[in-house]
Amino acid sequence: MKAQITETTIQQFVAKVSDHQSAMTGAVLVTSAAQAVALGEACVQISLDNQVDRLNWHEVSRRIEKIARTKENLLHWLDEEMKAIAEHASYLEGNQLFNQQRLCESCVEVSRACITVIKLLAEFRGSAFNRVVDDLEMTINLLIDLADTATALLDKKLQNTLYKNLIEEYQAVRDELKQELRLFRF
Repeated sequence: MKAQITETTIQQFVAKVSDHQSAMTGAVLVTSAAQAVALGEACVQISLDNQVDRLNWHEVSRRIEKIARTKENLLHWLDEEMKAIAEHASYLEGNQLFNQQRLCESCVEVSRACITVIKLLAEFRGSAFNRVVDDLEMTINLLIDLADTATALLDKKLQNTLYKNLIEEYQAVRDELKQELRLFRF
C-alpha cells in the first residue's frame, strides 16, 4: 500500500510539488491551511499555559480541541486532494473517469476550515498571552487569505468544468463563503 502524503516529510512534499507533472495548487493550499491552523492552535495553547490562573481552562481547552479537529480534517483533505490529483493524471492519460466534485469539495472544505478557525481565534483575541498577540493576528490574516484563495481556486475549477450540475451546486456555496469572508476584511 502506498503511503499517504501526510506521512511524508516537509522536504519530500516540497520535492513532490516541484517535480510533479501538474501544478499541485490544491495540495499546497491545504498544507498551508493546516500549518496556519497549527500556528493558531499553538497561540491559544501558549496563552493557556502562561495564563492558567486567569483563563477558563475548560473553555480554552474546548477551543483548542476544535482547532485540533479542524487541523486533522485538513490533513484528511490533503490525502483526498492527492488522490484526486492522481485520478486527474490518469484521466489525462485516458485511463479513467475523473471526479471533479472532489476537487471542488476540497476547496470548500479548506475555506470552511479556515473560517471556523478564524472565528475561534478572533473570539480569543482579548485572552491571548501578550507574547503571542502579534502571532495570533498574523495567523488570522493568513487564514483569511487562505480561505479567500480556496474560494478563488473553486472559481477556477467551476470555470473549467463541463459539468453544469457542479457549477450550479458550488456557485451558491462559493458565494456564501465569500460573503462570510467579507466579515473579516477590514
